[in-house]
Amino acid sequence: MLENAGGQDQGIAIANHGADGATCLGDPSQRIHGARVSGLTVNGFGGDGIFLFCVDGGSLELASANDDVEYGIFPSHCGPGRVSHCVATGANDTGNYIGQLHDDRIDHNLAMGNVSGFELENCSHSRLDHNEATGNTGGVLTFTNIFLDVKQNSDNRVDHNFSHDNNKPTAASTRPTRSAPCRRGPASSFNNVVTGNDSFGIAVANFCVANSCHPPNVPRWTSSRTRTSTASCSTSRRGTGLTRRP
Repeated sequence: MLENAGGQDQGIAIANHGADGATCLGDPSQRIHGARVSGLTVNGFGGDGIFLFCVDGGSLELASANDDVEYGIFPSHCGPGRVSHCVATGANDTGNYIGQLHDDRIDHNLAMGNVSGFELENCSHSRLDHNEATGNTGGVLTFTNIFLDVKQNSDNRVDHNFSHDNNKPTAASTRPTRSAPCRRGPASSFNNVVTGNDSFGIAVANFCVANSCHPPNVPRWTSSRTRTSTASCSTSRRGTGLTRRP
């Protein structure tokens, strides 16, 4: 177990010295290969609990990140890898923030008591499946943010997740958030159980749809192919939904 002794920002951080998000995507010398974190508990850090940056072939399993100020589990700019059987609780932002990854699987994890349980942002060819989100403000969010190094969120799957009772008030409000742009987009969402959410069970959103902008060029390893199929968005008060592939 690792606990913040005071004034520490990150519990576990794995990255090459000098790695930079804008350039590590195309520079193998900045990347780490085969990093593994297994069976560790990380509590109460001022930033992130477990952070993997510019890692290929990484594995994060059977780990727990609790009461971290920003993100609990945070892989970013990573290549093929897996996050499985982990627990993230009490993050003031996101329990499991999955950002700018490709060809990853995030499965059989639990997110509880965070602001958002799972976020899949600007990823490609990745799968978020068989996870549980409960007691967060929002359960499962997947969206595009054009201001990051990777510009698109495409060809991902969100399936067989259980997102329920995500009704935690945010720090700025006594009630959960109730609105966000939801759309049909480059993601497949099916066979998810979504129930008892006052805010979002599963939301798929695109910054450009909300702000009428044109997305920049697709980066090197992000596919320009998009597949439009069912994306589920649970916004009804305490509604129940089950989405299936058409």
